[in-house]
Amino acid sequence: MPRDKKPTSKKQQDTQDVWSSAPEVPRSGLPDEAARNKGHRRIKRYITFAAFALPVLIVLAGLSIMSTVASEDPPPAVVETAPPTQPLAMAAVENWLASTPKPLPGASLLTWEDYEVLPWVAEPNATNQDRTERQSHTLLVRAATGNLMRVQVLIALSPEGGQAVVGTPSLAPTAGEDVNLASTPTWSGLTTDSPSSDVVQAVTTWVGAYTSGDPVALRQVVGDPDASHTYLPLSGLTGARGTVLSGGWITEGTGDEAVRTGDMVVSLTMTLPWNGQDPDATNQTVATYDLLVSGADTAAPRVVAWGGAGTGPTLSAYDNAIVGQVTDQPLPVETGAPEPATDAPATENQEG
Repeated sequence: MPRDKKPTSKKQQDTQDVWSSAPEVPRSGLPDEAARNKGHRRIKRYITFAAFALPVLIVLAGLSIMSTVASEDPPPAVVETAPPTQPLAMAAVENWLASTPKPLPGASLLTWEDYEVLPWVAEPNATNQDRTERQSHTLLVRAATGNLMRVQVLIALSPEGGQAVVGTPSLAPTAGEDVNLASTPTWSGLTTDSPSSDVVQAVTTWVGAYTSGDPVALRQVVGDPDASHTYLPLSGLTGARGTVLSGGWITEGTGDEAVRTGDMVVSLTMTLPWNGQDPDATNQTVATYDLLVSGADTAAPRVVAWGGAGTGPTLSAYDNAIVGQVTDQPLPVETGAPEPATDAPATENQEG
C-alpha cells in the first residue's frame, strides 16, 4: 500500500507559494549586485575626472610646445646677394659704352640683372685641366632712342681668386622700350588739372627758398608754425628755375562719392645751376620733384611738402621738417669757381 504523504505545515506551504509565484529566482553563480554597483561608481568617477583633466592637459601641452618653439632660434634668412664680380662687370660695360668710337652712341647703363656660371667641361687627354670659372653677366642699357638693350660680358675667375674680363661685351635688343612711356604721369589716381597761376607763383616762390641756402626762409615759405622745425634747403645754386609739368587734385572717397580736396600735387622740374655755371645755359641739368600744394583752390596756396617723382599722393604737410636746429652745409660741388675765403661768414657761403 502506498505510504501516506506527510502533511505539509502552514509555513512550508507559504514558502512554496512565494517561490512558485516569483518571476525570477536567484541562482548560484550570479554576480554580487553591491559589487557591481561599486564598480559602476568607480568608472563614473574616472570618466568625470577625465572630462575635467583632459582639457587642462591639452592646454598645458600646447603651452609647452609654444614655449619650445619660441625658445628655438629662427632659421637664418636666405639673402640673395650679387657676386663679388658684379662691380667688375658693370665697370666693363660702362668703359665699353664710353669707348671711342662709341658702340652705342648716347647709351647709358641702367642696371645689372643677373649672372650664371657656365658649365665646366674637361678637355680630353689634357694633363693640366683648365680650372678657370667663367661667369656670364647680363646687364641692361638704354639707348638714346629709348630702346632697352641687353649686354652680356664674360668674366673669368682663376682658382687663386684672380678676376678678368674676357673679350668685349655683346649687345642684343630686347622686346621692351621706354620711349613710349615718356609722357606717362608720375602718379595715378588723381584728378588731373592744370595748376592755376596762383599755384605756379607758389611753386616759383618755393623754388627760390629751396635753393636759397636759408632754412628760415624755407620754413616761412612752407608756413610751418612750429619754430622747433628746421627745413634744409639746397646751397650753392644760383638762378635755379622751376617748370611746372602737370597737376592733380587729391580726392577723398571713391567712385561717384569722391570729393576733391583743396590740396594739389604738382610735378616740377628744376634746373641745377651750381655756382660758377651759367643759369641761362640751354643744356642745364634738371631734377624732378613732386610738390604738395595746400590751398591750391584759393588765392594763397603754399607748398607744404615735397619728394621725388611719383611720391606726391603719399606726401603730408610738413613731411620734410627736421626737429631741432641743424647746421646746413653747402654741397661740395667742383665748378672751377674761386673758393670763398675761409674767414667769410657762414651766411655768405649759404647765400648763392
